[in-house]
Amino acid sequence: MKSSYSVFMQSRFFDPMFNSAVFDGPFRIYFNQMHESLALKIYFMINQKLESLCPQIREMTKRTDSHAFILIYPNASQFQHIFSKERSQCQFLSESSCMESWDQDLVFGLEKPLSDQELIEFMDQVKIKVEAWYHSLLAAEAAMVSHRESVQLSL
Repeated sequence: MKSSYSVFMQSRFFDPMFNSAVFDGPFRIYFNQMHESLALKIYFMINQKLESLCPQIREMTKRTDSHAFILIYPNASQFQHIFSKERSQCQFLSESSCMESWDQDLVFGLEKPLSDQELIEFMDQVKIKVEAWYHSLLAAEAAMVSHRESVQLSL
């Protein structure tokens, strides 16, 4: 999706408590300033866990304009309001985290606070989901190229 800040702000995922963000290539981490240390920890863990794949993900998402949003909600009620089972297509990764596709983007919702162990488990899931997302973007891009080539041949 050609996601812009204004589109994100109008989405159901946005929370007015988000007053800070970290952007790095395809990754968009939104949080309240009081959770800055957690956001930075997540940022560094992403780069560590996806170190070998980060350059390829960055290149792919430049071409597709896709993003992976990590949204740190300040409390359980805000998290549950956004990702209630009735409103959401969310895949719950744990009691306090979930993932949902949003067009070509990924959205990870995270309820704060969480333990160090919960954070490690969340980041393991992020790694798995981002790798799968990257491969699905590659497949979609290859299918589009193949389709264009077949259309050109038929002309």
